[in-house]
Amino acid sequence: MTQEWYYIRDDQQIGPVGQQQMVEGLDSGLIAPGTQVWTEGLADWTPAGQLDQLRQASRVLASAPPPAPSSVAYPALACAAPRDNAPGAVASMVLGILALASLSACAPLCIILGPLAVRYGYRARRSVRNSPDAYAGRGMAIAGLIMGWIATAIGIAGLIALAVFIAVEHL
Repeated sequence: MTQEWYYIRDDQQIGPVGQQQMVEGLDSGLIAPGTQVWTEGLADWTPAGQLDQLRQASRVLASAPPPAPSSVAYPALACAAPRDNAPGAVASMVLGILALASLSACAPLCIILGPLAVRYGYRARRSVRNSPDAYAGRGMAIAGLIMGWIATAIGIAGLIALAVFIAVEHL
């Protein structure tokens, strides 16, 4: 009795077919070397090009090089662990944004929030500089510093302008 083979084509199982039909299918190109095949004695579906009994019988597979090993060991990629933001980096940036936003509403508020943004920004920048492997957030700290200084300067200039305006009014 001839050995019965099964193969997968277009996501459908075909078979049983004899070994001669399998070899003819391989030689004609109907069955590709990568086509999954199975017969009694195989533990699992296997690409046709990896089976010696089909490789030796087929003219196409006999002239092709043997298949590459399927389990290739790749070195593990080293990934840096995510770093936490430096303490105060986010606070500095948020306070800087609030300080600039408060310029139009309440100038005295920006004089309070601006220096807080500057203080937190310097502390966060120092933490990142002293422990660059442990902390991220340098950009947020610098953004908070810049916005804090701008808000503080504009707030002070606004208060001076207000004081001058009041003084001129009373003259």
